[in-house]
Amino acid sequence: LTGNDLDAFSSYTDGAFTVTSTTGSWEKAFTLGNPTPDIFLGPIGGITPGSITITDGGGVFSFQSLDLSPNNGTNAGYTFTGTRLGSTIFSISGTDSTLGFSTLLSGNSALIDTLVVSLTPNGQSSINVDNIAYSVAGVPEPGTLSLLFLGGLAAFGWKRVSARLVR
Repeated sequence: LTGNDLDAFSSYTDGAFTVTSTTGSWEKAFTLGNPTPDIFLGPIGGITPGSITITDGGGVFSFQSLDLSPNNGTNAGYTFTGTRLGSTIFSISGTDSTLGFSTLLSGNSALIDTLVVSLTPNGQSSINVDNIAYSVAGVPEPGTLSLLFLGGLAAFGWKRVSARLVR
């Protein structure tokens, strides 16, 4: 992240991974984080429900965890919704009242192309989000694909040769 404390947050991209503010008022924090910086749902003292959307450049990934800090120690509601091709794959909801950051694990390894993190405040001055962890689905290397193609071609050729020998 670049900018200053309390700057509006709209989008951040790192490689193909993109986090986008979808609803609510999201801001940047350069004095808080696990470690700094992070983003938070605000505005401070006037917080409303909000959500962010996470994508991986059109690829699929599995959501692992994120760090959440509902300030003031009261229950903040959260929902993680993972979708693939527009269909809901999972929805995980709960509340967190940990003072400081806590790591919320997804417990789900399903492949998705979009993750929406929705937060519902309950008296917090803000809710901070940091360290969104995911793993990218493995894509075979070109060399592996070539070997698979050659193996398939060899098997097809062997089948044709053995069919002629049987006649």
